Amino acid sequence: MSKDNNVIRIAHISDLHFGATSSEEETRIWDRLVTYFTDSLQPHFVLVTGDIVNTPNKDLYTRSKRHLDRLVLDGGYRVCPGNHDRFTLGNKLFASTEYVFSIKDAPFFDQTFSGKVLVPHSSYTKTFREPGNEWRCRFLGCDTSDNDKKKYFAQGAVDGGTIDALRKSALDQDEEGKKIDIVFLLLHHHLLPIPALETTVTNLSSLVNFTGLLNSGRLLNSLAESHVNIALHGHEHHSSVARFGTLSGLQGQVVVVAAGSATGTETGIGWDIKRTRFNVIELHPDRTVKLKKITYDSTSERLVDHAEEVPIALLSAEDVRRASFLRQCARERSTSLDTPRSRISKFFDFRDNRDILITETRTECIVENTYVTHTCNRSGFLTDAAMDIEWYTGASTEQSSEFKRTNDGNNSYEAVFANLTGDDRIHGVRRLSKQWKWNCGAVFSVEEIKSIPDSGEFRKENREFVAAFVDIDLEELNILVKLPEQFAPDVDEICVFTQLDNDKAQPHESLRKHVNKYGNGIFNLRIPYPYKRYKYILSWPVVTKLPVDKRDSAIAKNIRDASSQILTDIMRILGEWKIPETSNVALYLPLQNKIKINVLECVTPRNLSPETLSLQAVDSLARAAWWGRLRIWAPEDSDSQITSVHGETLIALVPIGFGRTLGGSAAALLRIGLQTATSDIEEQAQALESTLEHVSAHVLERCFNRNRT
Repeated sequence: MSKDNNVIRIAHISDLHFGATSSEEETRIWDRLVTYFTDSLQPHFVLVTGDIVNTPNKDLYTRSKRHLDRLVLDGGYRVCPGNHDRFTLGNKLFASTEYVFSIKDAPFFDQTFSGKVLVPHSSYTKTFREPGNEWRCRFLGCDTSDNDKKKYFAQGAVDGGTIDALRKSALDQDEEGKKIDIVFLLLHHHLLPIPALETTVTNLSSLVNFTGLLNSGRLLNSLAESHVNIALHGHEHHSSVARFGTLSGLQGQVVVVAAGSATGTETGIGWDIKRTRFNVIELHPDRTVKLKKITYDSTSERLVDHAEEVPIALLSAEDVRRASFLRQCARERSTSLDTPRSRISKFFDFRDNRDILITETRTECIVENTYVTHTCNRSGFLTDAAMDIEWYTGASTEQSSEFKRTNDGNNSYEAVFANLTGDDRIHGVRRLSKQWKWNCGAVFSVEEIKSIPDSGEFRKENREFVAAFVDIDLEELNILVKLPEQFAPDVDEICVFTQLDNDKAQPHESLRKHVNKYGNGIFNLRIPYPYKRYKYILSWPVVTKLPVDKRDSAIAKNIRDASSQILTDIMRILGEWKIPETSNVALYLPLQNKIKINVLECVTPRNLSPETLSLQAVDSLARAAWWGRLRIWAPEDSDSQITSVHGETLIALVPIGFGRTLGGSAAALLRIGLQTATSDIEEQAQALESTLEHVSAHVLERCFNRNRT
């Protein structure tokens, strides 16, 4: 069988009918099935939907169990009983004559397959893993041939108590608190008509339903309302795939899949490998679910999976997420009116100067008295966060909060908004909007990434990224990104990743197909029913190197060639603006030998100024200044790695010659270290910021004038 090693494969077999053929034929055909399963198919799990034996018999139960154990060496299979496992030759002629045929061995079925039989009141959950592909699956089962007195022949039925138990098992919270990706139900009788078996000619079988499930409609409706993804059955020895949906409740859907006979059994004739029919359900890394049919090919005389045919698409990734979302809703809410309609839109606006303005809007959600928002970046500096809430009552609330660093060691910050509701209750919100900005938070080139230590898993691959974390049940998540056109990626270069908690981010190919481009530099990703606790990430490549304006290079050369005279000019300008002569003042440019590409060297040593400035720090103030941002800070309040000199109470870094190259850097840095009274630091800092903006302009003008002369 042709297969993708990252795909989870679950084999669905049915109607084996051990005892319906000669022992020689049974051994020959089963050995071929075992060889195919162990050497070629190698399924992760096997599901058997009844009629394992041809008639109730203790020895047949034991033999069939031994053969099934050979089929899956690690014991990875589950079963449900069929009418042939319960009644002599599968028929219960009349309730009053149930013991006319010997079915005394029927109870031994459950004993023989103890631990393998799926029952309505208790589900079985298993996680399957392959590289980049993990699915947590829940398996339910019911006995549609249960020995009651309300059906005859080979009919099936499911009582109300069983239907209620199946609904509860489908919706129950996972014991480990994890997300259930997909729910399967195993039963024997068919839930929907099988078109290939229908006839237009009236006969006895069309007048009386001898083999059907008497209350399939009620069961189907309950399965759809409890958002069971796939119902598997056998019974008619014929393959079929259909979908049933309900317009009641939360309008769920269930896919119904029928398998033929894996041993090619035909009633009254026996086994035949040429009639073998069974299914393989594939769980793909892109979160889609597909079906392949396995049959016997008479030309090659072997079992084949029809690889040349397109697999049947059972569920899209959106189908899987929607069902998971609605199971959560059905478990926690009683009516469709309570279904969450919450949406999150997160807009990342990348500016030319490397600032990132982030705006997140939530609609139709609930808020508690205290609300915390998180953000993370290994470059840049944060502004305060602003929040605007429009309540269902018509009232509105505006509040701002300072971001503070958390202790997770990942340059993460949180802003706490307190006393929003005034009580301990949760309140409904029509619209909640919050906004903050990362100053110098973006990277546009590989060169810039090199200046960021421990830049993270995406930037280490020379890619920039944005992320949105889903912390509530959502109907939709929308991520919108706007980049300067010069740094806009092609749409096929944009990748989508998902990340659960602190696990490694995984690529998500199916979501990548939903990335839309609305213009050069503008693209978005819309995700219906995103998973809670997941982070959704958009990533794209940065450019190799930024273009350099010739005027920037000329200014840098001019500063280096005439640094002493320029510093004299600077000191005169600083004096005009009342900057004390005792200040430590120096000019810095990149090292000429380029051995340390992220270190600036002092070309005009004066007083006690440091010999070098490093751009390589998580929150490097020098890097921010080098990228064009005037930086002023008090060393004792800063956790930056900038070197301070003894006695300095305020330090300023002034970019010189920045602004002509889009996304570029300064030609040089001017460092000023001041000694001032500690009680006047804040006032001095405000005055210094205003002064240095004029100083920078004057220095740049003189550099231009010197270059022209």
